[in-house]
Amino acid sequence: VNSLRAAYVIMYKPICLWPMSHVVAAHVQHEPTVHAKRELDELEKQVELHKSLAAAGRSVLIVNYADLLKNSEFTKKRLEEFLPCVGPLNMDFVPQMGSDIWPGNEMKITVGVETYGKQADLKECCNFQLGNPRRKEVGECLVDHNRPNEKADFLGGLDRFLDNVEHHRLMKATRYLDELSYI
Repeated sequence: VNSLRAAYVIMYKPICLWPMSHVVAAHVQHEPTVHAKRELDELEKQVELHKSLAAAGRSVLIVNYADLLKNSEFTKKRLEEFLPCVGPLNMDFVPQMGSDIWPGNEMKITVGVETYGKQADLKECCNFQLGNPRRKEVGECLVDHNRPNEKADFLGGLDRFLDNVEHHRLMKATRYLDELSYI
């Protein structure tokens, strides 16, 4: 190896997708305020990481988890263009125990990303509306209009556990990451 060029991929998960994880759902049931604030902190850390890497002249790509699942060809193309030395990616790759992953990884993978994405109904489980990457339409967590007197149900019901300042910070971080996930 004569040289090495670092490239960074930051994958963020739209905040309303938390019900996709049984572990997170159990945590939310017991400590919703803690989880809502943790989601906010994680998004803000990802924004700051992107800003610091970009300011240092590093190559950074933001990937939206919903696009990875539901717009896998779009995401595959972005990753292959960003990381040309990796070569063609297999979006339905399933890691094998003992060669790709080990018990200590605590992975629960049984199908590839593309197959999992086809099985997942993001609107049904999480109230997430897909965007159209070809037209640079960003997917979004939808507002629950059945709760008109409460804050927008942007966090899959967890918004009510954030104060107005935290909610504003959440929206700001989400917009930042959303915009960069389509470049």
